[in-house]
Amino acid sequence: MSLFKRKKHPAPAIVIAPDKFKGTLSAAEAAEVIRRALADILPSARVEICPMADGGEGTAGIIARRRGLAREARYLPDPLGSMHSVEYFACGGEVVVDSAAAVGLAVVEESRRDPMASSSYPLGRLVKELVDEGAESVTVGIGGTATVDGGAGFLQALGARYFTVDGDELPSPLTAARLGDIFSVDFSGVPRRKMREVLHGLADVDVPLEGSLDFAAQKGVAAADMERLRTGLENFRQAVDEALMPQSGAGRFHGAGGGLGYAMERVLGCHMEPGGEYVARLYDIFGGNEKPELVITGEGCIDAQTTAGKVVWQLYTEAHALGIPVLALVGKNRLGEAPEGMAIEAAEPFLRGYELTRGRAALTLDVAARQALAAICARMWP
Repeated sequence: MSLFKRKKHPAPAIVIAPDKFKGTLSAAEAAEVIRRALADILPSARVEICPMADGGEGTAGIIARRRGLAREARYLPDPLGSMHSVEYFACGGEVVVDSAAAVGLAVVEESRRDPMASSSYPLGRLVKELVDEGAESVTVGIGGTATVDGGAGFLQALGARYFTVDGDELPSPLTAARLGDIFSVDFSGVPRRKMREVLHGLADVDVPLEGSLDFAAQKGVAAADMERLRTGLENFRQAVDEALMPQSGAGRFHGAGGGLGYAMERVLGCHMEPGGEYVARLYDIFGGNEKPELVITGEGCIDAQTTAGKVVWQLYTEAHALGIPVLALVGKNRLGEAPEGMAIEAAEPFLRGYELTRGRAALTLDVAARQALAAICARMWP
């Protein structure tokens, strides 16, 4: 809290830049709740509203609004093979799409979810179709997937072929359950140079490939399958290394999207970067002549995974380096004590036993925002 000290400006510049509150509020909805609370407490503030995303669900839509891209859709299989409509955004030769729109948890009913039987193949099919149709730039938000196949299915759709020790070709779409059956890989049919020129990945987390295991249970991987998945991913990596010497390092972003980051960066050589950092640059939050005096961000739950590159941590890291205080308004605080220069206010205590709904999320976020902002604004702009 040491950075939350008195400021002199009579009309302070404040940025409101939350991520979505997953399952309840979109980033834009959360930002509006916070804006209303701030307007009542500090009406003199000059406020910039910047709904955020980190590469997961909602990233493509935010980029599209900033860049003037139009919504499009086409029917493709979901991670388990059922047909559904996949939304993406395009204008001219530029396309942006969320991996979550094609192979995300949200597109598979909870009762059907089976990560070991799921494949990232449909996303690869979409990318191949777009590139074949003339797309010159395809930006993929990598996060929120229902898959844990290391991106093997994605690569298969682009032309990769996988073989068993007996020389039999593994059928498509390849799933996480079959990663351990891979003995060799043939990437000769993958237009790697073209994909490297066209594809750009925005990762929601900065973790190595094995880091994808930390998110596997959240996607529904049973404890009994975790070791099978671990050895399968390692087997896939070894097969890739034999096909594409030298060996893989513990690359950044490789664990994003259940390993999609590995497929895009290690195999295709695509440019990868943190999604939250990219979106922050779109808004020019920290790049203008006048820096904000306070950044208000937030998400549904702040925990140890937040520090792996999620929106809140991306903004905090940049703001703290510039001496700008950060208020994180969250649904749940599982991180514990806030780091220097950040205040955390959780809405969870204000639920008071009520079931969490969209309306209740907005109400409790409003209460949490008003409580935290009243204290901070009184200190900074008395």
